Amino acid sequence: MTLEEAFLLDTLRCRFKYLREDSGLTQQEAAHHLDVPFTDYLLYEEGEHLPDVLTILHAAALYKVSVDYLLGQTETPHRDF
Repeated sequence: MTLEEAFLLDTLRCRFKYLREDSGLTQQEAAHHLDVPFTDYLLYEEGEHLPDVLTILHAAALYKVSVDYLLGQTETPHRDF
């Protein structure tokens, strides 16, 4: 695993968990909203597996944040429309 991949996994892990908790969702509820198996969602929050592009897009829509924020490209969570 490259340093960039490790950084991305860690960033997504942190953002998925923070946004889920901030929204008051359980891991099971988040998995349901994102239409992914619960076991896959657990791996995202553990930083063991990268979500696919559609899951990242769904997460951005669910939490009303930008994809750039989820990927760690910005610290500003708001989407610009």
